[in-house]
Amino acid sequence: MVHRRRRDEYTIVLECFPGGDEALTQPEKDLMTADWGAYLAGLGLPGDIVAAVAVVESIPATGYRLALEVEQSIRHSRSAIASQVMRESAIEFPSGRQQTLCRLAITFKATTKERKTEPEEMATELARRLPAMYEDLLGAGVEASPMTAEQIVAFVHRSYNPSAEKDLEELEITGESHGLDWEDAGPATAVTKWDRYRHNGAVSVVYEMQSPPESVFPDTVLKPLLDPHDDLPRKRLTLVYRPFSAGDATKKVNREHRDAMAAINQKKGVVSAGAELRLQTTNQARQEQVRGAGLVRYSALMTITCATAQEVPTAAAILESLSARASLRLVRAYGEQDAAFAASLGVGVLLGDHSSTSKIARHG
Repeated sequence: MVHRRRRDEYTIVLECFPGGDEALTQPEKDLMTADWGAYLAGLGLPGDIVAAVAVVESIPATGYRLALEVEQSIRHSRSAIASQVMRESAIEFPSGRQQTLCRLAITFKATTKERKTEPEEMATELARRLPAMYEDLLGAGVEASPMTAEQIVAFVHRSYNPSAEKDLEELEITGESHGLDWEDAGPATAVTKWDRYRHNGAVSVVYEMQSPPESVFPDTVLKPLLDPHDDLPRKRLTLVYRPFSAGDATKKVNREHRDAMAAINQKKGVVSAGAELRLQTTNQARQEQVRGAGLVRYSALMTITCATAQEVPTAAAILESLSARASLRLVRAYGEQDAAFAASLGVGVLLGDHSSTSKIARHG
């Protein structure tokens, strides 16, 4: 777990293996989507879960893992020709391809004095609750398992230093330790520009969601951003969910419904369609909340990483086109590229907690 001492927060990271949707019917997809919504709603019940961060990233495939599996499968083969064909296939198949990695980071806030001062106490509590948290994801079609400290350090270091990716994967396959500490996970050198972030020879650009899709959208709305793209070998979509507790959710939906009613009652003449839609939406939220639905704040970060600065304009144009297809309005995280990059990794860095704006201005 990652311990953030300043706010007494602890983050655990789950490695996720979501199933594909190619062989599923629409009713099955709807059930999985509903189960994911129920999972997010359940996060607000304990009252100590600060955020859940879902990360889906695409990186170039190295082929090491496939090569190891091939070697194991042909270990007892008696045909030299068949063995040679399998080895050549393992080399050619990953060439130019990408692999998709998924994670879910859940951040908890220590609620007792012992858990604030003694990480072992919090570790005991999380060990008790953790199995249910990743087993409940099975209903949404996601298999998950907790990541070790060494695995967390590895993916953070790989994100900052893409050149170390092959070495880290080879060490993982062979079962050897990479020897990196948490202090070494970040970049050796980094320069933050107004609209980009240069780290260890690579250049990244982070976008933040300006507004969600305005119209009704299906469960495949984010597919253009999630699918591997030949011209975007390294990209990462991060969805940040901040659940309200059950009591706060009730107050929130009731207040928004009152505001929507007041906006309509104050209007003279014909009421705008937007005001009527807002009233219907808030009323539906109240009804669903009474039936057990949760209430979460959500945001999204999109990161692209290029080998050189000259590749950034083309990659940015492609990403903006994909975001338009996904009905998502993205803008560059100007002036906070380094912080947004760290937040997109899913290791307990939450941008809202680092804002210099007062809470009254942000939530009043």
